[in-house]
Amino acid sequence: MPRRAVPGTRCAAALLAAVLLATACGGEQPAGSLGAASAALAPGAAVYADALGAEWSDQSSAPHDLSNATPVHSGASSIAVDFAPWSDLRFQTAGLSTAGLTELTLYVNGGASGARRALAVRASIGGVPTPEAALAPYCDGGRIPKNAWVRCAVPLAAIGAVDATIDGIVIAEDAGKSQARMYVDDVSFEGTATTTPDPTPALPAAPTGVAAAATTAGVAVSWAPVSGATGYEVYRSATQTGAETNLTPAPVTAAAYTDTAVVAGSTYWYTVSAIGAAGEGPRSTAVSATVPAPTSTPAQPIYSDAMVSPWADWSWAGVYSLASTAPVASGTRAISVQFGPWEGIYFSRAAFAPDTGSSLRLYVNGGAGGAGAALRVRAVVNGAWTDGADLGPYCQGGAVPANAWVACAVPMSALAPAGAAITGVAVQEWRGLSLPTLYFDDLGVTTSSGSTPAPAPVAVAIGPSSAAVTAGGSAQFTATVSGSTNTAVTWSVQEGAAGGTVTASGLYTAPATAGTYHVVATSAADPSRSAAAAVTVSSPTVVDPPPSGIAGDPIPPERRTTWAPGVPGGVPARTTICATVTPAWASSRGLAAFGTDGSGDAQPAIQAAVNGCAEGQVVYLPAGTYRLNSYLQITKGVTLRGAGKTQTRLRAYLSSTAVIYVWRGWPTWAAAVNVTADVPKGATTIPVADASSFAVGDIVQIDQLDDPSYLFYGGVQYFKRPDYGPATSGPRSMGQTVEVTGKSGNLLTIRPQIHLGFDVAFAAQVFKAPVTVKYAGIEDLYVTGGQNNQIHMMDTAYCWVKGVESDGTVSANPAADGTLGQGNGMRGAHLLVERSFRNEIRDSYFHHATRVVQGGGAYGISLSEHTSDTLVENNIVYYMNKPVTLRASGGGNVIAYNYIDDAWTSADRGLQETTLDLGHASFPYMELAEGNYSPQIATENVWGNSGWMTLFRNYASGKQERTDAFETYQIAAIAMEVKAMYMNVVGNVLGTPGPVGLNGTTMAYEVTSNPPGQGRPAVFRLGHGVGAGSGYDDISTYESPTAPGSTASMMLRAGNWDYVRNQLDVAPATTLPDSLYLAAKPAFFGSSPWPWVDPAGSTKVAVLPAKARFDAGTP
Repeated sequence: MPRRAVPGTRCAAALLAAVLLATACGGEQPAGSLGAASAALAPGAAVYADALGAEWSDQSSAPHDLSNATPVHSGASSIAVDFAPWSDLRFQTAGLSTAGLTELTLYVNGGASGARRALAVRASIGGVPTPEAALAPYCDGGRIPKNAWVRCAVPLAAIGAVDATIDGIVIAEDAGKSQARMYVDDVSFEGTATTTPDPTPALPAAPTGVAAAATTAGVAVSWAPVSGATGYEVYRSATQTGAETNLTPAPVTAAAYTDTAVVAGSTYWYTVSAIGAAGEGPRSTAVSATVPAPTSTPAQPIYSDAMVSPWADWSWAGVYSLASTAPVASGTRAISVQFGPWEGIYFSRAAFAPDTGSSLRLYVNGGAGGAGAALRVRAVVNGAWTDGADLGPYCQGGAVPANAWVACAVPMSALAPAGAAITGVAVQEWRGLSLPTLYFDDLGVTTSSGSTPAPAPVAVAIGPSSAAVTAGGSAQFTATVSGSTNTAVTWSVQEGAAGGTVTASGLYTAPATAGTYHVVATSAADPSRSAAAAVTVSSPTVVDPPPSGIAGDPIPPERRTTWAPGVPGGVPARTTICATVTPAWASSRGLAAFGTDGSGDAQPAIQAAVNGCAEGQVVYLPAGTYRLNSYLQITKGVTLRGAGKTQTRLRAYLSSTAVIYVWRGWPTWAAAVNVTADVPKGATTIPVADASSFAVGDIVQIDQLDDPSYLFYGGVQYFKRPDYGPATSGPRSMGQTVEVTGKSGNLLTIRPQIHLGFDVAFAAQVFKAPVTVKYAGIEDLYVTGGQNNQIHMMDTAYCWVKGVESDGTVSANPAADGTLGQGNGMRGAHLLVERSFRNEIRDSYFHHATRVVQGGGAYGISLSEHTSDTLVENNIVYYMNKPVTLRASGGGNVIAYNYIDDAWTSADRGLQETTLDLGHASFPYMELAEGNYSPQIATENVWGNSGWMTLFRNYASGKQERTDAFETYQIAAIAMEVKAMYMNVVGNVLGTPGPVGLNGTTMAYEVTSNPPGQGRPAVFRLGHGVGAGSGYDDISTYESPTAPGSTASMMLRAGNWDYVRNQLDVAPATTLPDSLYLAAKPAFFGSSPWPWVDPAGSTKVAVLPAKARFDAGTP
């Protein structure tokens, strides 16, 4: 089977010529625009009327038909579209001026189900998306109706497109859900907002006053008549948030309906909509009712919110609770059980003889799967178990249903002989299976006399029935109670603290983690009655830049990716403090005493505060020194914040752990899922064999078996599968971590784009960790004493370290390769980031180690295990073996504007170690190093190779602070061993004039052979390490620099200034861009010039803020 063509296989000379020609001509930007108007408007203002306008092209990602015959709003054709999650209708034009235009108009038909608020509109200007606006609020009636056309007019001001030249317009599915087929027609840009009434009649309003009252015969649903309505549709759902079923194939004309297809003991949820001339209007808020079951008087109650004396619990199920709060059949508590094979719940008491005709009554909810006949009810008579009876046939409907309560009554005669003295009853798993969690409530032994009267039909309705907010946002809910004079409710979040918070007045605040949560209003008059509203919490909008080149960028697109790293929108400025941890705070909660002078152990108090803090909030540590006798662990989206890295000090006294872990522990891996077709570079979808285990918001990894056409394994089994993750047949050195943003069948939509490409020929697979910590942060504190890394982040996304000092010095008796200071030392890495996505490490200071040794004991910042799209910016990393290193990283990472210096090893003080190591375990790729002060930037083959790296506007002098005093060999600004694939070195300032190193030797521009070999300092040292691998380096053997596939021949060099020749190596055809990932000057540069490295300017190297902080003694 032919392999995928590897990007960048042209020779360097031919490639560079093509690059310069391409940049001289400029690059194309993807357009994306839409519009419509009458013929009197400017060309291009009419976007669609039976067909796309001549000026427009179709670049839509959603399945669609531009020639749909029916329905149409006017003319002969409309657009039919089946929106998949996050897909879009996308139309492009060469450029349309909106001068004189005020709104975008279009007609939309919601099809069989209506779309509600699931669509958004945006334009693009110069290939950059404008702000988006929800479509529905700009449609007549504020909704997109079912099976009817509605006119929508979006003001251009709402999408930031006033008096601009747009090149695209997008109508996008914006809720991450598949939408049933809908239709769009007559799309145009209009010059003046019109007040002419649309001929389409307005939709009827949603019915109000909806109530549901249950009897044993059914549920009577009633509502207030709606003006102009010609009929009504009634919908039912088995759960609070489940799919609805239409109960009225033919609309009813009266404002009432009785649902008789019900099961006693079950709860149902109802909504109603009105039908008018314009079609079906919006549905009402949901109300619920529980169908009562004829029940006998419980002569022997066993459980009702708790065990009832004289009954006692002797259950042997491995996982169960007698105090589950949701779901419940009545009251406030129920029994939850996760049955293992043959396990049971068992309740006993002193012997008693049930009456003739009595039954064991219980309510059962089958949870996610239902249990059917897999449960057996048994009794104990004279110390022996009876055979008992299957439970299912004795429940209403003949089975235990999924996610719904059902009443069951098992005759005692089926459990024990008449007159037998019973000492216990049990419900047992009876097929040797493990069952999903089930629930039981209101257990008791009944007699045949009398019936329990049904309670008053209290009903709760909540509005709105659903809402969508961003992480940390809020929404107001109201509740209405009918059937009781007591209309008070209590508010809660079904998912607990992880789902956000809600006040007594119904104001909901979302957590930091995206997901679907439920706000619940519970009646004070009848706590068994409640209503819930679903809240979709989304991450802050992430708008990645278009995947085309930046203006002036001389790097061909096949050799680079689009870099959009870090937390979307930057590190959030959280203001809600959930706990200020002081000795008094700890004492008031009965926690271990400590002092802020380093006395006592502060770990229990800090950990308790972190555990109890709601997501999106802050645990604050005031100024002081906090002793830690064990590690801290952050498992959710909270911030641990100090008063500043010189004020709040965490001093750890540990034996073998990090000081702070951001993770949820070692995961248990599910099986990986095969990719079913090649996933090329730039793709935003992944076809898989079975997508059922993936959901929107999941952080997943894609990897493949090693492709020897470009990848040198190097003998390192770590930082990749099979070292972690699901089982695999061989090493998977190349991988990427991405976020699932949509799912349609077995097609996953992801963010960002694929950085390189994955092939089915190399068994590409997708898998995920069971849990990911999102939006957790560590800020403004000092940490020391880690004995197996200092800070360890694993399986994280959108997390950050900001304003932190990580100190590896020791305060007494340092080793010969240690440093005396105020710390407790550090072994491992100051910050290890593994299997993570879009984290951000910024504005921090990482320095020294207990001992500066090789082998991973004295590292600074390390990105590994396919961590992707993470930003390391504006840090100081100083005095260790490998200050910054990439080990099997996953592409899209950016190392930028850091001061990195004094890398060395105590094993050989004369060796110049690498300050920025872009490859220390196969296979880092498509990473960007921009704007760093890093004396040596290198890749090596000791543990495998790397490829497609970009070095842009760095200052690499080849001369560390320690170089002239100690170093004698391997001195270089850029050092890349053999098998360094398609490296881009563009726009850097390199080398040092005059003598350098202990031997006082001047630099050569390039060393590619031996002699002169490792003893000659060089601007470029290329192609050594021919025999390297499996932990061994071969610095004396060089490949031929002109051989096909050599590091030198594959490297792109353009626009670099070196101090050896005092010239640019190859002048680029256009002015270099300021940055390859930033749109503007970053704030931390203040008044200092940016870019600070300017190879073509009169001042080659200006001031890097991180270096200025270090030099001023305020790192």
